[in-house]
Parts: sequence; C-alpha cells; structure tokens
Amino acid sequence: MSTFRKRVLDGILWRSGVAASQQVTQVLFTILLARLLTTADFGLVGMAIVFTQFAQAFSQVGFGAAVIQDQEISDAQVSALLVFHVGVNAVASLACCLAAPLAAEFFHEPELTPIVAVLAWLLLVTSLGFPQVLLRKRMAFREYSSHEVGSSLVGNVVAVVMAFTGFGVWSLVARPIVQRLVFALSIWRVARWRPVRPQFAGIGRHLRYGLHLLGSNIFTFASQNTAPIVIGRFAGAETLGCFRIAFGLAVVPAQQVQAVLSTVLLPALSIFNGDRAAFRRKAYASMLGLGLVYVPAMLGLAAVATTFVPFAYGEAWSAAATFLVMLSGVGLVKGVEHLLRCVILSAGRSGAVMRITAVETLAALAFLAAGGSLWGANGLAAGCLAAAFVSGLLTLREAQAAVGGEPVFLRAIGRSLLAGGAMAAVVAAVAVVAPWTPGITLLAQVLVGIALYIFLRVRVLSAEERSIVSGWPVAGPVLARRQT
Repeated sequence: MSTFRKRVLDGILWRSGVAASQQVTQVLFTILLARLLTTADFGLVGMAIVFTQFAQAFSQVGFGAAVIQDQEISDAQVSALLVFHVGVNAVASLACCLAAPLAAEFFHEPELTPIVAVLAWLLLVTSLGFPQVLLRKRMAFREYSSHEVGSSLVGNVVAVVMAFTGFGVWSLVARPIVQRLVFALSIWRVARWRPVRPQFAGIGRHLRYGLHLLGSNIFTFASQNTAPIVIGRFAGAETLGCFRIAFGLAVVPAQQVQAVLSTVLLPALSIFNGDRAAFRRKAYASMLGLGLVYVPAMLGLAAVATTFVPFAYGEAWSAAATFLVMLSGVGLVKGVEHLLRCVILSAGRSGAVMRITAVETLAALAFLAAGGSLWGANGLAAGCLAAAFVSGLLTLREAQAAVGGEPVFLRAIGRSLLAGGAMAAVVAAVAVVAPWTPGITLLAQVLVGIALYIFLRVRVLSAEERSIVSGWPVAGPVLARRQT
C-alpha cells in the first residue's frame, strides 16, 4: 500500500472513529440530561444556539479551507489569515452578546438574555483552535484526534454534574463552552506551531476563496435554521426542544461526516486536482465508502425512530419521533452532499458552492412556508427535507462537472440506496408486527437491519466495487474469505 493511500485511510479511520465516538457520547449524555432536565430547558438552549449560529454564519469565513487548498501558502500568510479569523470572530461574539435582549424579545422568552450573552463567546473560543487547520493540511490526524474526543467527554461530564447539582438549563450552556475551550487550549501544543509576523501581501485569493464560503455559510444558516426559528417563535420552547433532539440524532451525524471529509478528503483530493482521471477515481472510491456505511445508517435511523425515541428519552419526548423520521432524510442527503461539496472545493470551485446554497435557501423558504401552513411543525420538517433534495441534486450536478461530467457518484451510491431502502422497509415492519416490549423490539430491529443490509449489499456488489473494497482494511479480508 502506498504511503499516501495509507495516510488517507489512517485519516479516515481516525476521523471516523472520532466522529462516531463523539456522536455516541453526545447521544448517551443527552439521553441522561433529558432525564434530568425538561423539554423547555432544551428548547431555550436551542433558541440561543439558533441566535448564536446566526452570528456565526456571518463570521465563519472559510480561511481554514483556503489554507488547506493552497499547497504553496507561507507561514506568514497563515499568520495573517489567523489575525483575520480571530478578529472577525471576536467582533461577532461581542455583537452577539450585546444583541442578546433582541433574541429574548423575538422568542418572547426573557430567560434567554443571559443564556445568549454567555453562548455568544463560543465563536471566539472556537476560533482559537485555528492550528487544527495546519494539522489537517499535514494530514496529521492522529496527533489531535484524542484531544478532540477528550474535550467532548469533559464537556459532557461537566454538564451532567451540573445537572445533578441543580444548575438546570445552565448545564446545557456549559457543555459546548467547556468542550471547545479545552480543545482550543490543547491544540496549540499538539500543532507545535506559532504565528510569525503576518504577511498580508498575496492573501487576496485566500480572502476571495474564504468569502465564497462565507456566503455559502450564510445561505446554509438560512436554509437549515428557518424551521427551528419559526417553531421556537410560534410553537414554543417544548416543541423546539423535541425538534432539537431529533436534529441532534439525524442532522448532526451529517455534520460529523462533513468534519471527517473536510479534514481528510479535502487535502487528499486537492493533491490530485491537476490529474482529472486520478481525481475522478478517488472521488468515486470516497463516495462508495460513504454510501456503504452512512446510507443504511440514516435509513435505519428513520425506520426505528418511533421505537427508539420513547424508549431512550421517555414518553415526554414522543413528538421528536415524527421529526426524526423526516430529519433522517435530511441527514442522509446532507451527508452525501458534504462529500460532493468537498469534491467541488478540492477543484477550486468555491463560487459554485455559494450559488448552490443560495438556491437552497430560496427553495427552503418556499417549502417551509407551504409545509408550515399545511401541517404546522411537522410540515416545517417536511419542508427541510424537500429543500435538502433540491440542494443535493444541484450539488450532484456540479460535482459531476468537476470530475469531467461522468455520473460516477450515482454509480457509487445506487446499490447502497437500494439495499438500504429494502432493509429500512423490513425494519419498520418489525415494529408493527412485533408483540414485544419497546426495548426488545428495538434490539430486534437493529439486529435484523444489520444482518439484512449486509446480506443484500454483498449480493449486489459489482465488479468495480469489489475491486475497490478488496483493498480496504477489514472489508478486503472478509470479502476474500467469503469468495473462498
């Protein structure tokens, strides 16, 4: 195995492991917190997060991606971008903090003012972790992955301890602040990098690249947060709390996929930007790998939603199950879309991403207006799903253009969609016919789903897919034993 390929596979394994462990940790601790706190507590923090994400959308300039994409950038230019990055986020944090009373007035929740004022500083704290960009560029994933997992664990433990000792909603406020602060403080030592005298000359192209991504972030915020904003304002904190639980289960995994891909795949594909054939092969293999695992996971989540939510969170959270069915579709499309966007960005087409998200925002507003007027909060979730499909199709078209116009991505993911869809139908039927308790039913659904998907997916594995999978760790030896 070549050194480069080994680095990419190691990176994917490390970052996937981090993403999976963080998601599992977050879900388990959130289940515990849901038993200690109320739906209104989660709703209040959900409102505050929407407001702070609004500020983040206007400050999240894509300097990190610009640094990774440029193979010739100097330390002095990186230092200049660091100055811009921290400065922009410091201003955004201050503005968000001062605007906290506006958030409380908008949502008709006076308790929101101090919560927003504190969470506003997440933007600045997060920006201090900028050296992770350099580790991503070097593809040195092992060096900081453990720190990321550790910081997540610390944040969750602090939140649970605070909830046990009566801090209520403030335990949810402390969780992300502690997590990101611990990571930001540790990453500088891991990166072994110190800023030098900034050189602002020659960073114009990096600013343009980053501003394109800033525009994309603004449009993405509008398309993904209109539903929770409307729910929070008109349906109240309890309904928004259920929506945020479903969002965390279904859409946050897509964000974890984005983190893995932007960390590993963006620097890897950028190296092959000048070789169209190699670029296309790497993109196809990446989509195949994502489809084999992520697609059935999200389809399975939708299939077990009505069993899982009441069992894990309690009957008070049952409304989240309906949200979860539809948001699982959003998470599925977004996870695939993140990989496609990574391909587009690796080809240097950041402007295309901004245009796609602009169209997605307009589509989201239209679908959300129609869905909300017809079916209320559930209609808003359905509108999110419809807008995600529009954005996914546009992103697919642009990614195909980036690899030369060939439909490699549909070829890479088609069989996984078919096998996963059949599996999800059977798993959903198990909940209807099973006479068992919710816990036993959920266990049966999971076991049947895993076994059925593996059986179906191996049966429809094409020769092209087999040639790629046979070179992967674990999957290759298993496939070889099956053939013999």
